[in-house]
Amino acid sequence: MRELLLLLPSDAVEQVNAKMEERNAKLVAKGKPPFPMNVSVNGYINQFFITCWEEEDKLTVCQRLQSRKSPHVGKATVFVSWFLATTIETLIDALANFLKQKGLREEDTFFWVCDYVIRQTDVKKDLESLGDCVCAIGHTVLLMEPWHAPKPLKRAYCIKEVYHTQVSKVSRVGVAELYTQVSKVNHVGAASYITFLTHLVVDSYLHAGKRGGVRHGHEYQGAGDLRDGPRCTQPLRIDQRGAVTGGRAAGANTTL
Repeated sequence: MRELLLLLPSDAVEQVNAKMEERNAKLVAKGKPPFPMNVSVNGYINQFFITCWEEEDKLTVCQRLQSRKSPHVGKATVFVSWFLATTIETLIDALANFLKQKGLREEDTFFWVCDYVIRQTDVKKDLESLGDCVCAIGHTVLLMEPWHAPKPLKRAYCIKEVYHTQVSKVSRVGVAELYTQVSKVNHVGAASYITFLTHLVVDSYLHAGKRGGVRHGHEYQGAGDLRDGPRCTQPLRIDQRGAVTGGRAAGANTTL
């Protein structure tokens, strides 16, 4: 992925932010809140330029690499669930640490990362197969960034991905985090946390589905306030000892 990152122009952030300013002006004129500006190369910046490339040759990044017989593309072995506002450098470093922790070889481990697999010019169509992809790959890694208040737990699609991992009865869910942050969470605490989390995700998603479904593409308050379903009155947090805190649900249901 580092090679792909080098393909972006040096002023990638400035180019996208200029487009964002135009879009935000229209939103503000309609009385709507503007989108935040990007401060570094993240998933949104990445997708902007990937879409531009795709419009030229109608190929996703993986399809393009495959057509060139690149050794860096192959059948996915790990599905990556992450928050698009995460910097690409952070994503790469976290996945490198995941390989090290699990004793996996870079040569035969292939990560399913949405930017590079999904057709950015036809996102909705490809997202219809999201659950099938998660189940077929059989291993999901959740990027816990930042470690003490993971952003993916506030994103509907990340919640949906963990949900499909759990209900598939085939997939497993693991944790990826920056190497410098590993010492802050002991392994027992992290394992307990992810087990606790996934049970809550399934419960929340099922309840939300009964009440109109989860709205995708939005950031929720707390640690996953699903709004259309049960609500969490306290955010989930993991302290420096690895203990889970917060997450008390309103009403009788325990939810994210």
